[in-house]
Amino acid sequence: MGELGLRPAEFWALTWNDYDSLCYGHCLRQQQQWEHTRLLYAVLYNQNAPKGKTKTLQELLPLSLLDPPKPQASDDDAWWERMQGIIQREKAATA
Repeated sequence: MGELGLRPAEFWALTWNDYDSLCYGHCLRQQQQWEHTRLLYAVLYNQNAPKGKTKTLQELLPLSLLDPPKPQASDDDAWWERMQGIIQREKAATA
């Protein structure tokens, strides 16, 4: 069934922990395969790039699983502003 390649009988015989372990292993293999591909790409690119124009793995091929984006300070500030507005509206409604 699906990406794990299980037959229906095998799938239904699994416990939740067994299924979770299989899914984790599948995701880990996918990440390693992409990391391998990215490394090969970086070697080829940087070998042929002009001096001083080389790029890091993350610059060449960012992977959401391996390089999650860092939250921006502006995102946090906007979130806090929204929360303050909600709190103020709640206070005004109960007053």
